[in-house]
Amino acid sequence: MFGDEKTISEVSALIEKQNNSSTFQDLYAALPLDWQLFRLSEKVTQPHEAEYHCSTEMGHRTMNQQSPVFNTPVHVLLTILSHLDAKSLCNLSQTCWLFHSLCEDHLLWKQLLSNDKLKWKEVGHATNPTSAFHADMTFKSIYLRCSPDIRRKEKFNFLQIPRLIKSYFPVQSPKVAVFGPGLDSDTSVIVRKMLNTHENEVFCNKGPFPAMFPGSVGTGFTISVSDGAASHDMRMITLYSGTKKSREISPLENRSQRSRLLRRVAEDGEYEPTPTIKQLCGNVNAFICVVESSQELQSVSGCMEELHCLMDLKWTPHTSPLLVLSCIPNHDTTRIPCVTIAEQLKLNQLVRQWKVVDGVVSDLQGISSGVRWLIDTAHGRA
Repeated sequence: MFGDEKTISEVSALIEKQNNSSTFQDLYAALPLDWQLFRLSEKVTQPHEAEYHCSTEMGHRTMNQQSPVFNTPVHVLLTILSHLDAKSLCNLSQTCWLFHSLCEDHLLWKQLLSNDKLKWKEVGHATNPTSAFHADMTFKSIYLRCSPDIRRKEKFNFLQIPRLIKSYFPVQSPKVAVFGPGLDSDTSVIVRKMLNTHENEVFCNKGPFPAMFPGSVGTGFTISVSDGAASHDMRMITLYSGTKKSREISPLENRSQRSRLLRRVAEDGEYEPTPTIKQLCGNVNAFICVVESSQELQSVSGCMEELHCLMDLKWTPHTSPLLVLSCIPNHDTTRIPCVTIAEQLKLNQLVRQWKVVDGVVSDLQGISSGVRWLIDTAHGRA
């Protein structure tokens, strides 16, 4: 039950008070936040048939009369509705014609999208709110499409049947190249934690596999990722930008210039992967870019050139998905939202499937779900 008791007459008096006031702030301040003002019946078709309930410690009181809420100014109702979450707005919009109209308010959903997208734990190529959607899409449609909490399931497309059937045939474990500035900073232990079976119960190291190219380029470890019901294997290849000593001296400064994965091809500073890395990009099935999201935005955007060089369609097939692990060292560290990470890296310019997932290196929270998505996408199951 709710802690603050209010009677019908008291609420009516508070609502009528706004008629004698030059502002609605007094009314809103007088209403207790933990009190359920009304709950309209789903069978309501006309305002005079409204039936609303006030919750008290004694139970629910019901009065069959015209609800004073229908006489409340729109700006007051919108102010109250602005404190509801998306699920509550969707449920409230199904109660009657008045709230169906109010809950469709353009600015209401714009504010909700602007605030909530900074709390999302993942964002992808099909759910990026900053991408250019259809001109006729409303902010509500964008929210429902992008929010990982209430995302609508896409309708089944019969054109996906051949791809679905193909995904059930036995296939080799995908080769996944891991790179990024997160391997040079405080989150660099992520690879060691994934390889050390004794430190986690999700990843299992099955042993190394031989190099794909001369000079030990392309060597790595076969990793099994468990989701409780099944396990998914991948062959992980770690691509460091330099030696351990060089990475410790300047982990984030002039990354493209000092990276041994890239080479300069023009005087104006244009880079491309080295010949060996180009060959590797054409032979692997997926990519993981590790970014430390506790760094400043400038540090995050500093790896954009390296990322886009490796993802260039000239040497990397568009069928190879990209997973960006937006990591922080531990749970006490403040992070940059994953939506902001996607914006800084300009991932909407990539012509491939991608996803940004929040992760915590200390206990690998969130990382396993992102890796499972990457394996399923590489196999054509996502």
